[in-house]
Amino acid sequence: MNISPSLLVDKKSLRHWALQQRAQIPPAQRERRSFGLHRLLQEHPRFQAAQVLLLYGSMGSEPNTWPLLRATLKQGRSLVLPRIDRDALNLYRVRDLDTELGPPGLWGLREPLPYLCDPVRPETLDFILVPGLLFDVQGGRLGYGGGFYDRLLPEATRAWRLAMAFHEQCVGVVPREPHDLPVHEVLNDKGTFFVTTEHP
Repeated sequence: MNISPSLLVDKKSLRHWALQQRAQIPPAQRERRSFGLHRLLQEHPRFQAAQVLLLYGSMGSEPNTWPLLRATLKQGRSLVLPRIDRDALNLYRVRDLDTELGPPGLWGLREPLPYLCDPVRPETLDFILVPGLLFDVQGGRLGYGGGFYDRLLPEATRAWRLAMAFHEQCVGVVPREPHDLPVHEVLNDKGTFFVTTEHP
């Protein structure tokens, strides 16, 4: 998929375009393709080996991650979810999705309740599932514009950074700033789109 050069200089327009592309996927197809992504991820050696995993609860037209969250808990591994507090992304271990998450708040996310969940330091993470709107063949990522993961990822020094996306979200190039940290790998519903030789 190619992107117009004019969009590359305007992240706001690019985000709008990406949201439109993803929203055009019919809901039933989105669920079916999400299931295929889950299967690919569950078979992934990095995912299988990880014990402390930062995942996220999907919203809107994102690939549905909620079955993945429940499967991770069922496997007895440490499920970590993010909470937006002002300009920071704070991390908490969640043991029960039904009782330890609040109602949808900022950005439409269901977030951990701090008085019920233990805080987690980024450097203890083994694996991060990184959200985003678009990903490119160098592991570049276009997020939603808040910069939360841009600030978090450099602190998670030992974690494997993987994105899971529909193939419509995978493009040749996305704009990248000097401080942007790429993901190590991108999986889409056609297989592996990008993988780095870097091993943390």
